[in-house]
Amino acid sequence: MAENFSRWGIPIIIMVTIGIAEVAGTIMLLFPKLSFYGAVLLTIVMLGSVVTHVRYYDEMGFPLLPVVVIFLLIIVLLDSKRNTSPNKLSHYPTPTCTCAARRCGGGPWR
Repeated sequence: MAENFSRWGIPIIIMVTIGIAEVAGTIMLLFPKLSFYGAVLLTIVMLGSVVTHVRYYDEMGFPLLPVVVIFLLIIVLLDSKRNTSPNKLSHYPTPTCTCAARRCGGGPWR
């Protein structure tokens, strides 16, 4: 991998940065609140991979795997966006006090 980066004229520090971004994005996918951001980060990395594959097509061939991964990440993006909508729990009724003494005023729990 490092020899490919040096042959293409890309500094090795970029390879390390890409690796860190891949690990960070993968870890973010494990947490529902961060999965959207992880999918965005990994989509950016994979788009860079597709561009690299297209640019050096003679050496590497068609970038089928990165394209498939991008489509899977888009599915994660759409699903995480749907699961974090603000009205997700709006259909549940507000609980009210049912105690006999009505010490709480009988209104919604606080």
